[in-house]
Amino acid sequence: MHPALAASLAVRLAVALTLRTAFAPDEYWQSLEVAHRLVFGYGHLTWEWAVGLRSFAHPLLFAGPYTMLLALRLDTPWAVVRVPLLLQALAATATDLYVAATAALLFGQSAARWTLACQLASWFNAYCLGRTYSNSLEAALAAAGTHHWLLSRPTGAPSAQSSHGRANRSSSSREKQQGGRETRATRLSAAAQRRHQRAWLACAALSVVFRPSSALFWVLPAALELARQRGGARRALLGDAVLIGGGLLGAAGLVDRVGYGHWVAVPWEFFRFNLLAGASAQYGGHPWHWNITQGLPTVAASLLPLLVAGLAWTGSTEARMPALLAGWSLAVYSLPAHKEFRFLLPALQLLMPYCGLAAASLLGSSSSSSSRGSSSQRQARSAAAAGRAGAPAAARAGPRRPAAWQRRGAAACLLLQLPMAAYFVLVHQGAQVGVMRLIRHEAAAKPSTSVLFLTPCHATPYYSHIHAPIPMRFLDCSPPQHAAATSALNAAEEAWLPLPAACPTASPGEQLSQRRCFERDPPAYLAAVLEGSADAGTHALPPDRWPRLLVGYAPVMHHLGAQLRRWGYAPRARLRNCWVQTDDDSPCELQLWALGEAA
Repeated sequence: MHPALAASLAVRLAVALTLRTAFAPDEYWQSLEVAHRLVFGYGHLTWEWAVGLRSFAHPLLFAGPYTMLLALRLDTPWAVVRVPLLLQALAATATDLYVAATAALLFGQSAARWTLACQLASWFNAYCLGRTYSNSLEAALAAAGTHHWLLSRPTGAPSAQSSHGRANRSSSSREKQQGGRETRATRLSAAAQRRHQRAWLACAALSVVFRPSSALFWVLPAALELARQRGGARRALLGDAVLIGGGLLGAAGLVDRVGYGHWVAVPWEFFRFNLLAGASAQYGGHPWHWNITQGLPTVAASLLPLLVAGLAWTGSTEARMPALLAGWSLAVYSLPAHKEFRFLLPALQLLMPYCGLAAASLLGSSSSSSSRGSSSQRQARSAAAAGRAGAPAAARAGPRRPAAWQRRGAAACLLLQLPMAAYFVLVHQGAQVGVMRLIRHEAAAKPSTSVLFLTPCHATPYYSHIHAPIPMRFLDCSPPQHAAATSALNAAEEAWLPLPAACPTASPGEQLSQRRCFERDPPAYLAAVLEGSADAGTHALPPDRWPRLLVGYAPVMHHLGAQLRRWGYAPRARLRNCWVQTDDDSPCELQLWALGEAA
């Protein structure tokens, strides 16, 4: 096995097997929960599935392994949780290898090795790249597509350069060879570039299938190619785009036709909702510059100095192309009001070769040799970094003689990523996953277990982490105009515990989601659920129909404590969720209360 593959696979599989924290709800609710419902017959569909904002293509990736587990009777809770993560680890490994291959293409093998080191050390890659997000697949496809896009361009294809060199060397004997070798080499080069062209077009189309907003990213590579190519080459590009892009998007449309039961243009609905209507702002708005001023510095963290240095030492225009595409990604994802760190995953992959270039210059074996300052050796390293004979140097020379503090600083940039990765993979927001293990064990011991989550909506995984059809409910936060359709999708799972149809504390004409209504007056809301309220349209439930378990964050449960004890609930477990709170919706203690427990 190639060392790069072995290293990447080992790291990504280790993360998949040890990951015990949550990040953002979509990793469960827009992928695993849907796949679990498709295969096992129960699971919750969020409001996006009521209005056609999501494609079934992404959940189907996990429905396949679920189906195999079910057929082989291996669908244990552990397997249902871990197998999707192991599958995602393979996609993350492919991402790593493409990022390193791009670095090798632009800067040489030494930079590629250090790029892989930066890629594997990255705290954000460890935390996010291996999760079951569509963003993770988007990042993989951006890395792969950019690599093939560079190879499809004459200045980016080593085969084209070598063919050019052979043609120059044979110019003195052209009459004897009658151009045969040159023509054959040119044909082979053109064929290779055509294959890479089709590959990046396939990556672009698949990216749009899984993450429709990525169409904005692929506008730039497509525009640059259309501007560069002429005549038959341009017609071939357009033909490939129609054939490959149309085929993959058409296949996804058929999948969604089956999934929804009617025709839905998911990419258009996604684009209309997030950009034209600007409705994504309901999840929180950010200033236009957030991606640059807060997002990228956070996800790069201690790698940022290496990134800046690598960009500064990059010489040729072609070697700056991934940086151009990364900047374009940051720009187009600045258009919607709602922004998240995980949206920066594609840009981070495209920028990682520049971290590797700087690390190779400062930490590589040649940096510590006694003859490092030799001008001829620096030129040789720069030429080798160009990745192809006769091409302009892709990287300017780094520091003439890296000082000890520069080498230590570069090493610190890499090493500081490791404790961050460990904390976010193992600790931060770990209670949101850990509480599901407690509930799963409770359900195995007592099949009559039922659960009401008093957390903000989608704070924890759901049936995909329980893998048992026990009654569960949470405080829905669907937009009011879609609440009824969402409830209809999940009527069978929600019938056991009616929640207030109207918010008893709402002003006349005011529409509040279940979550907002609860947060306005938690004691009144919970009383309306259990004891009934004419204003809320609920009836009193007998105690044997009350939820056996309640899950909530410490501030809310402390506020409800006296009332819960009066009803017969008592704390079962207190779980540490973080060391430092970074999100208003995720306090650092999550509590599990049980009905009938001794206080």
